[in-house]
Amino acid sequence: MPHSAINYAAGTLPRFLCATALGLAIKSYLYSAAVSGAIGTAGPSDLLRLEVLGPLFAIALLLLLGRLAYRR
Repeated sequence: MPHSAINYAAGTLPRFLCATALGLAIKSYLYSAAVSGAIGTAGPSDLLRLEVLGPLFAIALLLLLGRLAYRR
């Protein structure tokens, strides 16, 4: 589901803008942290380090929490 549809459900325009900014900031940080950790790897086995997998697990957790919140 696109960000705009999810964030627009927040109601008013200020809440929509805050939800959009917060969501994009968190996901941008996590993606950049994962890429930054992956750039310094010497081989495929180094991709299993916490610096690379940690942000990706955090993104997966955010997706699961969003799905649970949507069901309620």
